[in-house]
Amino acid sequence: LANIDLKLAARVAQNLGLPAPKTGTVDVKPQSLKASPALSQMNLLGEGIKGRKVAILVADGVDATLVDPLVKALQAESAQGVLLGPTSAPVKTAAGKTLAVDASMEGMPSVVFDAVWIAGGKASLQALSGDGVALHFVLEAYKHLKPLGTDSDAKAVLDKLGLKADEGMVVGSDQKAYKALIAAIAKHRVWSREAAAKA
Repeated sequence: LANIDLKLAARVAQNLGLPAPKTGTVDVKPQSLKASPALSQMNLLGEGIKGRKVAILVADGVDATLVDPLVKALQAESAQGVLLGPTSAPVKTAAGKTLAVDASMEGMPSVVFDAVWIAGGKASLQALSGDGVALHFVLEAYKHLKPLGTDSDAKAVLDKLGLKADEGMVVGSDQKAYKALIAAIAKHRVWSREAAAKA
């Protein structure tokens, strides 16, 4: 174990009541590899967002009239909008109708998505703002440098988390906002956010 991680080996030895090793038993020559452009995410962006998945967070009271245009804008780019609720059960819209969700936020965590959109609707936003799973979902996506978008009235969720606005954060409820989100997704990650995400 000392050949792999000397600190870990010392902790294991301490827990077993053994003397901690001072060095590894095998001499390892330092190896470094040349940087390869073929392995850079920045060099493999391609064009558009074909095949990308966007999580659309909804809860009871969501304004469904704001969800459908976003889903259609993503489909036009051969991307997929996935509706996620607090559970896998359908949610009630602000108009009192039923809206089926694709999965729960716990069932499909943010790591399987390329971006996150928080749908509007006063009651839905209130529910999402008080839901630890939803807040974790958004914060995790932010820390993984993924684009985040919200309808105009949904920015309060981002503010509650104390997230700083950046080029990968889109706020709006129109085609201009959807185009900005699509452009951010096409860049794969919001690299300029890296320092803020580590804070």
